[in-house]
Amino acid sequence: MLIVGPRKTGNVTTTNGARQARGGSAASFSLEDSAAVSESIKTSAVAVTQSLDALLMVQESDPRERRRRAVARSRQALDLLDEMKLALIAGESIGPALARLETAAAALREQTGEPGLDSVIDAIDLRVAVELAKRGRTVQR
Repeated sequence: MLIVGPRKTGNVTTTNGARQARGGSAASFSLEDSAAVSESIKTSAVAVTQSLDALLMVQESDPRERRRRAVARSRQALDLLDEMKLALIAGESIGPALARLETAAAALREQTGEPGLDSVIDAIDLRVAVELAKRGRTVQR
């Protein structure tokens, strides 16, 4: 195997000012217009932030992404309802599952824009609210 080192791109030349500085005279480094440099840095930081905001907005407005998140939250709520049912049948404490169900219930209300899916999510939300009400808890919205 042949390993090749970094390639030389060309000769490096210096300007007369740099030669004089090396020649022994006391020269110091300074920026001519530091205000312009700091303004450039601020502008690029704002551009990056705006790009991230735009990307997040596109992701949130994507109907497929909204649907995926809604289905995942609904499945989690159904899993927690099953966990509570199994704990009740086994005579175990439902406290931890109930606390997680309260948290999951707060996130169920985002609409997807699909009438069929929204009606199923509403039914799951109603069932969660009933189970929480039976135990004297309310949905945090």
